[in-house]
Amino acid sequence: MEILKKIFLFPFTKTHSQNENINEYLNNNNQSCGLCPECNQPNTFMNWCKECYSKKFQQNFGNWTSGNKDIDEFIQESQLNARYQLELLQWIPYDRLRNIKFIAQGGFSTVYEAVWLDGLIINWDYEKQDWKHLIDKLGEQNYKDENIPEIKNPFKSNEKCGYKIVLKSLSNINEDFLSEVSSYL
Repeated sequence: MEILKKIFLFPFTKTHSQNENINEYLNNNNQSCGLCPECNQPNTFMNWCKECYSKKFQQNFGNWTSGNKDIDEFIQESQLNARYQLELLQWIPYDRLRNIKFIAQGGFSTVYEAVWLDGLIINWDYEKQDWKHLIDKLGEQNYKDENIPEIKNPFKSNEKCGYKIVLKSLSNINEDFLSEVSSYL
């Protein structure tokens, strides 16, 4: 279980060709994304202001740690440079994961599925002065899973929402690996 505490979310939901399309869109369409209500500059994506959001992330750097300086700096750099949601890496504290289930193990990693109680950051809510998150209402099956011994950290009865994710626990995280991952962002 100790190894699960070293897991973080990679937003690998894009293929290389999608990356090129998104980069082209981001480089050519700032005007069509509207203006940031805070700084009145063009958003880098719909409801996403890179300049303002990077400052909000930076203000929160002292409130979390992976326990690994290299990983912390890697995640922080993604947060400072994210032009939209899927370029953003987020640290997920173990206590925010539920229904953790082993899927497979390979040479360099172990793969799990889980539900993240907080969900992905979508954008900043200027009224509430907090991040909006993508979460779903949990189904009945999520609560039935708590009696299965393979399920770690099952849902509590008062937890009603979350975001289903796949986690990869890596055994050899080093500078080379982080450089390779950053090329996908």
